[in-house]
Amino acid sequence: MIQQNLPGIKSLGYVQGKNLQRQMMMKSLAGLPVAIMTDITPINFVGNPTCEAASDYDNGGRIEKTTLKFITDEMIVHYPDIAFVVTDTNGESFVVGAREKPHPIIRMTISTGDPGGEPAVFSYEVTLYAQRSLIPCSV
Repeated sequence: MIQQNLPGIKSLGYVQGKNLQRQMMMKSLAGLPVAIMTDITPINFVGNPTCEAASDYDNGGRIEKTTLKFITDEMIVHYPDIAFVVTDTNGESFVVGAREKPHPIIRMTISTGDPGGEPAVFSYEVTLYAQRSLIPCSV
């Protein structure tokens, strides 16, 4: 199993999948550059988001699982083909999701907070299983 953790997330955003290039995963697997050529809606996150990708063999082929976790104070619009753009502290950007299937699985938890001062937040866990699920890109 090969595992990759991003060193720290500097910015986070999302785009609608229909605005992305076609066949981004296959282009990335072939070593071709991938670019995000649409506006990215920023996500104001709280705390330290995490993103990790693990690659393993499954049924005679390689599969990659990427998990992105973050907390925000706003609800994110759930497009059926949403993709998340992550920029790490080294300035490298990655996209989790694509125009075509498979699309990320999004789990949202709402916390109302305490009356004593803790804010209400939305916790997100985004998971994607694909041949290449954490795609390097330029923004």
